[in-house]
Amino acid sequence: MRSPSPLRRRRPSRVPAEDRAARLRRAVARTAVAGVLAAGTAAALAVDPPARLPAPALGSPLLLRLEVGAGVALVALLAAALLVRGLLDGELPRRFGREGLEWPAAEDLTAELQRLENQQRLARRAIADIGDALADTQRQVAAITRWIDAREGRRR
Repeated sequence: MRSPSPLRRRRPSRVPAEDRAARLRRAVARTAVAGVLAAGTAAALAVDPPARLPAPALGSPLLLRLEVGAGVALVALLAAALLVRGLLDGELPRRFGREGLEWPAAEDLTAELQRLENQQRLARRAIADIGDALADTQRQVAAITRWIDAREGRRR
């Protein structure tokens, strides 16, 4: 009976790459949300309400803690969104504003993808043309070499 090797090769995944990417995105998003909630909760618990509460707290230490936690959670959410979209998609927002972050529109990305695909098609066609020209040149060189060899053979 054979014992399983500790260095056994892993079988290639049968899950398509798109599904793996979607799973990774979901896992990262879940982790980011958990981190945002943890940051907000930790900030709310860490706040030591002063003797005289600020006006937005409306005289309630609990409300002050909730406001601080919500503020930290919002900042952490903004940072998480920037990191996740920046690292996974390679996108950064176009604009920061009162309404939030403005990301590149899908139409812009689709147009850019179309432009790049056209460039790729043209480059492949140019490479094929260069390959054909090189093959023609090689045939011509071979024909000239045979002609020169034939002429030198007659001279001798």
